[in-house]
Amino acid sequence: MNSFLPAVGQDRETMYPRFNIFYEQEFPKLKKYAGYSDWAAKVVGCLVEKGYSNVLATNPLFPRLAIEERMSWAGIDRFPWALVTTYENSHGCKPGIHYYQEICAKLGVSASDCLMVGNDVQEDMIAGTIGMDTFLVTDYLIDRGKPNYPVHYRGTLEELYNFVCKLPAAK
Repeated sequence: MNSFLPAVGQDRETMYPRFNIFYEQEFPKLKKYAGYSDWAAKVVGCLVEKGYSNVLATNPLFPRLAIEERMSWAGIDRFPWALVTTYENSHGCKPGIHYYQEICAKLGVSASDCLMVGNDVQEDMIAGTIGMDTFLVTDYLIDRGKPNYPVHYRGTLEELYNFVCKLPAAK
């Protein structure tokens, strides 16, 4: 916003209400283009049942209002979340490694105690470079070619569900 607002010659008080109107009235119309799989809700539900803390580590390029809308499209809005990254609460974005470090710091956890699940080879799998295990979801795969980070686990959303259901209960 420090760059955007001066570029459009507007202030926060003028633009934020406009953004809110867009995200409340127009953004929900995009749902029909998003695709849907009930496997995402099954995965999160299994992790919640096992007592894991879950973070929705989506690239924080949108306000909370938009992220919550997207969560409803995926059927995961009803679950408890330890953190949902948005542009209001994050100081970096993917693939910046500081984005993942900030999440760990906010939760008071070590990266080695985390599993990053995502479908983007470059933006999600970079989390492995700070010691997180990674699971590359091959449904809706995004791969720009380089850089190419090591992947600990990979599979479809259904295979991810089977993987998380085999995890022990959280300590």
